[in-house]
Amino acid sequence: MRMLFVSLQGYGIGFVECGEGMCSFPDGALRVLPDGGVKVGNVSLNLMGGYVSIRGERREGKVSVFSGNGTHIRPLYKSVVLKGENVKAVLSYVGGEVNLQFVFKAGRRPIAGFEVSGGGAPKLAGDGLVIEGAGIKIRLGDLHAFQGSEELTLNVGIEGNIVELSAEGYDPRFPVVIDPVFAVFVAGSRADFGYDLLAAPDGTVYVVGRTQNSSDFAPSRSVFGTSGNYDAFVTRLTGDLTTHLATAIIAGSGDDVARGITLDSTGNIVISGYTTSSDIAPTRTVMGTPGGGYEAFVTRLSADLSTHLATVVLAGSMADYGMKSATAPNGDILVVGYTFSWGSPDFAPSRNLFGTHYVYDVFVSRLSPDLSAHVSTAIVGGSGHDFGLTVTTDTSGAVLVAGYTQASGDYAPTRNTFGTPAGDDAFITALSPDLTTHITTTILASTWGDGINAIEVNSSGQVVVGGWVNNLNDFVPADTFGFCGGGTGTNSFASLLDASLTPIKTVVVCSQFADGCHDVALRGDTVLLSGEADASNTLPDPKVVSGNMGSTDSYVAFFSPDLSTHILTLIIAGSGGEDGMAIDVGSMGDIYTAGTATGSLGDLADVRDTFGTPSPGYQEAYVARVVEPLGREDDLGVSESESGFRCEVKDGVLKVSLPSPGYVGYDIYSHDGRLVHRESAGYLSGGERTLVLPSLPTGVYLLKVRVGNGIKTLKFHNKNGG
Repeated sequence: MRMLFVSLQGYGIGFVECGEGMCSFPDGALRVLPDGGVKVGNVSLNLMGGYVSIRGERREGKVSVFSGNGTHIRPLYKSVVLKGENVKAVLSYVGGEVNLQFVFKAGRRPIAGFEVSGGGAPKLAGDGLVIEGAGIKIRLGDLHAFQGSEELTLNVGIEGNIVELSAEGYDPRFPVVIDPVFAVFVAGSRADFGYDLLAAPDGTVYVVGRTQNSSDFAPSRSVFGTSGNYDAFVTRLTGDLTTHLATAIIAGSGDDVARGITLDSTGNIVISGYTTSSDIAPTRTVMGTPGGGYEAFVTRLSADLSTHLATVVLAGSMADYGMKSATAPNGDILVVGYTFSWGSPDFAPSRNLFGTHYVYDVFVSRLSPDLSAHVSTAIVGGSGHDFGLTVTTDTSGAVLVAGYTQASGDYAPTRNTFGTPAGDDAFITALSPDLTTHITTTILASTWGDGINAIEVNSSGQVVVGGWVNNLNDFVPADTFGFCGGGTGTNSFASLLDASLTPIKTVVVCSQFADGCHDVALRGDTVLLSGEADASNTLPDPKVVSGNMGSTDSYVAFFSPDLSTHILTLIIAGSGGEDGMAIDVGSMGDIYTAGTATGSLGDLADVRDTFGTPSPGYQEAYVARVVEPLGREDDLGVSESESGFRCEVKDGVLKVSLPSPGYVGYDIYSHDGRLVHRESAGYLSGGERTLVLPSLPTGVYLLKVRVGNGIKTLKFHNKNGG
């Protein structure tokens, strides 16, 4: 089924629901009336502002609509515009939601409002408003105010059934748009930890971790197994983080922890972790010999989290810990971790040993796509303890694992060492796709302890890793960003390596005290680091803070693909402590980060919502959607934004290619930084849009363009003048 705007022939413009070649009016359908009213079921929103006309922005095509008096052919519309003397209201249907924007003329005070009738009084909820009627719940979320490319402060006032929206900090010379960084907690009444994140191709977002009270974790949940002390969870949210879709609890009578998540080749969800529960999940296949302690597990669930498909327990006779997981090119499932054994390794049904066994060794196992069969396992070790934390595949299909080793002198059969090894050292190991051959190992080392938490492969086949370093003075040669002091103490690092795992470039992100990188992601080929910092105010500039900085804050650092340029640091902060554990990029370029927050329920990020029953003072899992930072200048006058829109300036015309409808605005600056023009085009439909720039003197200008939350800057030359 799909929803479309159509003409109601004298009764305004409204939604119909279409399928099988015929459309009809669903219960509670939204309608925009000629007098400026918006009606949803029995609830009316009467827009205030003296609207005198209604028109629709046409789109191609017509549909057959069935109603009580027969079938009629109706034209289709992209959006509806209500026009007043000083303001216009624009409504559009995007991604299953109605977007409402108020556009004010220059010189007019930007105040908009509406009166609710036929339903309950509007209430603030999270980052928006909720209005409830008979069987109807209306949510106006993501409230923003824009002027040109700048976001303004938006005030929301409620008095009885009247809502008033007003912007402040605006320039009266230019128009203003009011458009009704979002964070969400997933909480239970005890301690909850978020460890990994997946932004799925369908636009939804998954987060995994552990909860100490699964009986009230999230608004609702499906429990697979018998709940114990800690249970593993996976939660699915809409891409805008405003709606909880589903939560699955993977449980046994002991402790169960989910540490990794991947999407399998058929669109189902696979999570990995470790458990002390011999009865984890409804059913399970044990591969290996359980020893009664922690064992690695892998669980496969349907994408909607409603069905348990399979669980595998990967076991040895002592203790085994599953960490991250990945999907191989042929659909097999890979899981990495570390296994503990006093004698010869006995993890999994069979294994290939590379290097020297000690007590803790790295393992990586390959399972069939449906988890019904163990394909192969590799054990990689040295004469000290070794820990595998992350896994992926490169462009050739080789399996890459990374973590840290206490035996860098004899870890793996052979190795190439960069830096000064001692204590814990970071490693990256490449194995053949079938895990039968060791290809190469690289050690990145300093004398005080280092490790790798995350690994990605870019479009050129280069490898990006992120982790922690404790002594910059004898580590791999690196460029430093932020407050690095004397070079000692725990700091975040990222390295770019070629396909043979030889380092090309390394950067270190520092704060005054301890910090570390827990995950990396690629947006295009732009490198994103996610982690935590104890003195986030000393992280590298330029930086943007979302929320109130506390003892420890999460951060996202943006770097150019070659790591030569630091673009921005975004700090996601609350007055307690936050630990950014994971980062991923959605199909439309949205950036998501997840982790654990302690004591930050009231002030984490700029806006937030909570799903479940939080307990003050305990840890809660969080997910945040990150807005796009200010892009770097483009000397060619053509720019491709990583959030999906393209813009070009030529002959006094700005051309913007929108992948979907959104707010569009721009600012023009002179070469010395003066604002010379600001334009708020408002909410525009998707596709190619052309905006005529104002007349300008001959010279070089900087254009800053905003589309929704995405911003891009580019330089252009006005050669004609006038």
